Amino acid sequence: MQLMDMVLQSGWSGAQIGTVGQDEAWYGSNIILDATARNMIRYDQAMERISPQFYGWAAKKLNGYAKRDIANRVGASILRVVDRPLDDPISDIEIDMSLRDHKEPTTYNASVEPPHSDDARETATRLSDRDGAFAQQRNDVLKAFEAFKAGLTQEKAWIILNGIHIDEMDAIAATDCKVATIWYELLVNLPAAKLARVCNVAYLLAHALSANSTRKAARLFTRLADIRPLIAGILAGAQKTHGAMTVWSAKDCPQLNAIRFKRLDKCGNDHNLALEVLAALMNSRHAVLQSYIKRQLRTREPARICRALMVAGFSTPNAYVDEVLASYRGTAGFIGKAHAAAIYTYERNIWAEHWFRQMYVTEKNEDFWRYSILFAKIVDGRFDIWENDDRECGQPFRMFWPSIESQVKHRLRRWQGHRKRVLFGDDAPASIFIAG
Repeated sequence: MQLMDMVLQSGWSGAQIGTVGQDEAWYGSNIILDATARNMIRYDQAMERISPQFYGWAAKKLNGYAKRDIANRVGASILRVVDRPLDDPISDIEIDMSLRDHKEPTTYNASVEPPHSDDARETATRLSDRDGAFAQQRNDVLKAFEAFKAGLTQEKAWIILNGIHIDEMDAIAATDCKVATIWYELLVNLPAAKLARVCNVAYLLAHALSANSTRKAARLFTRLADIRPLIAGILAGAQKTHGAMTVWSAKDCPQLNAIRFKRLDKCGNDHNLALEVLAALMNSRHAVLQSYIKRQLRTREPARICRALMVAGFSTPNAYVDEVLASYRGTAGFIGKAHAAAIYTYERNIWAEHWFRQMYVTEKNEDFWRYSILFAKIVDGRFDIWENDDRECGQPFRMFWPSIESQVKHRLRRWQGHRKRVLFGDDAPASIFIAG
């Protein structure tokens, strides 16, 4: 309370913080909002002093008047993004949208992919060339991103940088259905270049609309299907995409399930397919995945059977998946190769969870080390959805797990690199050959 009072009396304002002081803006705004919830400062005064990234949090926590005012502020920011003459020079920007309840400041990553080469010597030379063309290109990207972010902050077009969470947009949209409809009409009719700027916001709005208008939600989700966002919303851990999570967490209905099926159909490599299935699993859409598998198998088309098998392989253990994979055991040819790839990833997830459980409870350091070696070699993104173990963890786990976490992240990157190059366990074809 004393700290809150000191901040309030100091006149501190997050609106006065530049892009280099984002941590200060985050912590200060957090204090201001806590003070607002305790009636230590009027709402209208607080809104002028907090960083805009907290608008969603405020809409969720404060009263109806606050929600309506925040809806107006969000709408104004959307219009500024759409109307300002953006050059959009940056590519491959990612924003971490996984942090719930704003426990940490928003983080960004602006990067450039190094050119792929199968020549080990060429790769080693490029990586050691710290002053070379690739390093310079990356520095240019980072500088351009800082300038880009500063321009958005100055013009109060913050909406595409500071992620509003799904439940926060749901709260904002539910406050005023007319405002949500206005946003919908604006976004669904935007040209692709402008829609790319506010892609993450549009996904959030589509999710919010799904509660009461599946027609509007389906139309907006469909409109977004072929849009590459200017800033990609990324959820931590296995790098789940923001778009996939909003689609799979939206209302469960035939109209939206058709959109989910199309997303699975369009995945051009095993990495994208694995992320799509992971988003479904994280939102308990096991029944939808089973319906998709059944539909694909009924077609009797080899490519669709292969896709069904890979969806099964990327799923978590259950009796239906066991039955499907068992029924294609011993199949030869194209389908047989896909079946082998599906079994490979399905069984490794089972073993990874087994070794993790052993690591979790053991009291012997040498056993923890042994289990961790086996675990870290095969774990993938499904690690995020394993059920919590009610048992108390052992002393080795408490001491050494942080060092294993870094190995898990490394393994996830390895899976990503491998799976991007293959589809159904074989070399990925050009996108023109993908069904859907």
